[in-house]
Amino acid sequence: MEPPTKRTYQDLAGKELCALLAQTEFSNRYYAMCKLHPLRIHKKFSFSKNEVFQILAEIGQTPVWDSRDRSYSFNLTLNGWSIHRGFVLQHQAVEFGFSAHREQGRAGTNYTGIARATIELIDPAKIPNPPFPRPNCYSHDELLEVLRECFQLSDLLCSALDKIPTQNCSV
Repeated sequence: MEPPTKRTYQDLAGKELCALLAQTEFSNRYYAMCKLHPLRIHKKFSFSKNEVFQILAEIGQTPVWDSRDRSYSFNLTLNGWSIHRGFVLQHQAVEFGFSAHREQGRAGTNYTGIARATIELIDPAKIPNPPFPRPNCYSHDELLEVLRECFQLSDLLCSALDKIPTQNCSV
């Protein structure tokens, strides 16, 4: 029996997706957003579901709310890909994720994992500390700005997916 193979961040996010994202500003933009919206140790904040729905309406997004895990999700289909975008709020921290599936395989994970996997391909010395940051929001305006940027990053991900040949999808 062979020992289990160690999976890399690129394996989890999708090697082809990461290689294509390495040619974009995805990681730099994600890390810049996290730096602009850091965790503030002595400040706590949380948003009600209605506040989040209002903010999403301001940027033209209509989520599906899942009360079991308190997630907001947005699904679409693009050129044979079934795409799931969504996020949860852990108090003030935004955990945004992206996954895409088609018959030949899958790609995606949370944004912090995708950014980490992509930056490892570009320049491992640029991995930030902490290595898996998340943006933190303490006001309506901050959450609006972060979610707007997350959806723009989602557009980058969709553009990259569109360039992955059918036969070359990581599983």
